[in-house]
Amino acid sequence: MSVERDDDDFDANFKPTGTWAFVLGFSVLLFLLWMSVYLILLSKGVNT
Repeated sequence: MSVERDDDDFDANFKPTGTWAFVLGFSVLLFLLWMSVYLILLSKGVNT
């Protein structure tokens, strides 16, 4: 009952743009979270 399709043609035309957008967004989110922690520590006077 499955629909037949040409997997080779699908693989050749498949571009995971949504996946890259998710990875980029997740990386930016992690960067912003760590920067907020860093700024909080700087405001409290914690030095490395």
